[in-house]
Amino acid sequence: MPSLTGNGSQISVSDTVPPKFQAVCERESRFYRQRQEKARTDIADAGIGIDISDPALEVARRNCELHSMQDRAIFLTGCFGSFALDPLVMAQGPFDFIACNPPYISDRKANRMRATIGHEPQLALIAEDGGYQAYRDICKSLEANLSILRTGGSLGFEIGKDMAGGVRRIFSRWKETGAFEDQHGFLRVIVFQRPASV
Repeated sequence: MPSLTGNGSQISVSDTVPPKFQAVCERESRFYRQRQEKARTDIADAGIGIDISDPALEVARRNCELHSMQDRAIFLTGCFGSFALDPLVMAQGPFDFIACNPPYISDRKANRMRATIGHEPQLALIAEDGGYQAYRDICKSLEANLSILRTGGSLGFEIGKDMAGGVRRIFSRWKETGAFEDQHGFLRVIVFQRPASV
């Protein structure tokens, strides 16, 4: 059974049915790239990428072609607050796994980081509500349509440094099944399993 591991946590993917996964916010997330590479080499994975930015989607399409995966992926323009109810997305589901690298830098932190992040699209980095707005929007969208994920399906997020507690509170009705640190020892990815109901 193919799996990803990190810090003692393991995500298992059944190889009896080709899994489908969805990337919400198609930015270059290290976790997402590792998931794509694992999928490309081990199983006949297929999925969709969603982003609010058409230029970001074009970069994702080129990356997909670069890795010879264009026949297994489609890309759609969408937003966090409504993606789980979007008819185009629903037609591709249900999904086994949703990977997401949302914006999570607060306005306050962004002001201190202007020299570092000035070359990046602000829409991809900065979120309201202290950096948590995208997580709240995603949770609301998913909980409005849990069936977008298969029973037992999971959601993996990249999170900002020291944001785990807040993201866990937002997804308090979801079962945490994995937590992954970056190369500096900071918790940077959390994985939650879909609840039966909310």
